[in-house]
Amino acid sequence: MSIEKRFCTTRTTARAALAVALALAVSGGAWAQDQAGSGASDDELFGAEEVTEAAPAAEAPQASFLKYDQVKVGGSISGSLGGSAVWLDPWNSGLGNVDDHYLSPALSAKVTLTAKPAEDFGVNLDFRMSYPFSTTTAVKTDAADNPLTTGIDESFTAITTPNISVWAAYAKFSLWNSVFMSFGKQPIAWGVSKGFFQPADDIFAMSVVDYSDTGAEREGPLSFKAMIPIPLTMANVYFYAGLPSTDYTDFGNLRVAAKAEVNVGNTEIAVGGFYAYNDYPRGLLMVTTGTGDFNFFGEGVLKYGSERYFIDTTSWTASQDSDRFYFSGTLGGYYTDSNANLTIMAQVLYNGEGQSDITAQEAYTYYYALGHLDQIDRMKLNTWYAGASISKSELFTEDLSAGAYAIADLSDLSAFVSPYLSYSLSDYMSVKLSATFTLGEEGDEFILRGPDFQRLATEPGTAISLTFTLGSGSY
Repeated sequence: MSIEKRFCTTRTTARAALAVALALAVSGGAWAQDQAGSGASDDELFGAEEVTEAAPAAEAPQASFLKYDQVKVGGSISGSLGGSAVWLDPWNSGLGNVDDHYLSPALSAKVTLTAKPAEDFGVNLDFRMSYPFSTTTAVKTDAADNPLTTGIDESFTAITTPNISVWAAYAKFSLWNSVFMSFGKQPIAWGVSKGFFQPADDIFAMSVVDYSDTGAEREGPLSFKAMIPIPLTMANVYFYAGLPSTDYTDFGNLRVAAKAEVNVGNTEIAVGGFYAYNDYPRGLLMVTTGTGDFNFFGEGVLKYGSERYFIDTTSWTASQDSDRFYFSGTLGGYYTDSNANLTIMAQVLYNGEGQSDITAQEAYTYYYALGHLDQIDRMKLNTWYAGASISKSELFTEDLSAGAYAIADLSDLSAFVSPYLSYSLSDYMSVKLSATFTLGEEGDEFILRGPDFQRLATEPGTAISLTFTLGSGSY
């Protein structure tokens, strides 16, 4: 996202409207998760670690180790064609002045291979590709088209790279039928807020949370995982080691963690710790509980040191603070009514690494000027955040669904709210009308991000999209 250095200084008065909009988003908006299933998924074949819903301890892991003679092939394909219109300041300029409009073609596919040649050994492969299926970049080369490390006699050669990736490739196995392990590039569920808007701490995921699909599995690193059930108890112990960085030669990139969990009735309590030479140590406390259709979670993180650059507003310099403790935490929950096809989710996050003595506009400006643009993280910029969503399927008819979600920076009272309405034309076709509204005042965090998240804005804006999903399904 490009960053503009110029900001308007006239502020609007939208805080009252924001408070009303957030209340509506929590109590009456709608949100739904469209997710294409896959064929023989790894969760179905091996069992998955589920941490967002309180339940008794899972059955012994060996019960999920099946054996079959053939390799199973599965996957999915998802295609869509959409168009969007963007108004950066519709409240003053009107809807007749469209600031931008564009098409959004998308096509992605995945192919999964799973094999279980033995009861205690299995392999999972997950390959993914997306349109455009190749990316072309210009590389400096010499006369013989060899890549250069210096600028002597340089020219440029187009290098084409396929957009095909190994999303996961790992094996699951056991030792003495007591320690259940996996090794390879794999997704790792860490913390109790998996499936929500933002974890208090996520040390292994290599992809960000998608707010329109918070339950989507996030890409994981090359890692080792071991689970040890404690006999005659409702407790398990986990060990992790992972390399989220692709610089595998640097020992300091290795991240190690441990977690112990115990189930007491409908409540699960877990404690964990994390260490990496090139990062900052932290301890975690995680709790999930629930009854009936209600489930709740809490997560607290105590961290010594921070990788964030904090801005000194007196000298306008930025530096890290590695000699103090930071506490962050999150609370949330969800309600599901399968009879009414209704789901409501809500979460609040306290970010102990936030900075309250500067505005978002000042932070963006000086992060950019000081060359630390990569340190900007919306969930590290300020102190308090919240997210809420509600979804309703089979609305009036079984083919119609509606939803909305809202993400808010409670420190400056800015937010974006995204409602949608979707109609299924067939099992493989649907049409979706959605919008994104930014709320707040000039210089606030979510105003700066703009309604299409592609540019900085200075006033509340709106983006409206119409998207056709075509030929999407699983096999």
